[in-house]
Amino acid sequence: MLEECPQPTQGEHPHPPAEACPLLTVTPPPQYDLGAYMPNAPSSMRHPPPREKGKAFLQHFLDTVPEVDTTANILVALILLSSRLKDVRLLGQYPEERFTEVEPRRLIRAFQGRLEEIRDHIEERNQWAELRYNYMNPLETENSISI
Repeated sequence: MLEECPQPTQGEHPHPPAEACPLLTVTPPPQYDLGAYMPNAPSSMRHPPPREKGKAFLQHFLDTVPEVDTTANILVALILLSSRLKDVRLLGQYPEERFTEVEPRRLIRAFQGRLEEIRDHIEERNQWAELRYNYMNPLETENSISI
């Protein structure tokens, strides 16, 4: 049976800490979703951030965030790094038959079965969700990182 991961409540961060849900330790969500909105993750800053809360003003913010061309360059990098390649291999898919021994093949089948349970759980949860959350879905998770 698949263990339930804690669901965020109103105002809570959508990604609980890894110790709260071991399934979340596999891969981070795509960086483009967060970084495409520059104030979430500015690639550089022209001035240090304010030291005291409530002391910032609009012109200071505008003078601090990166120039448009710097932000555009970072967005291009984020798009490229977040794009799915044509030859993607998803988690648990092994097109080459590298293992011929019984035990490794049994372990691979068990792992693939566990991934199916996780996928089914995510699909069931997303069926009723207003906004689908697919980041940990094995059908959306690459087997390894490629840059």
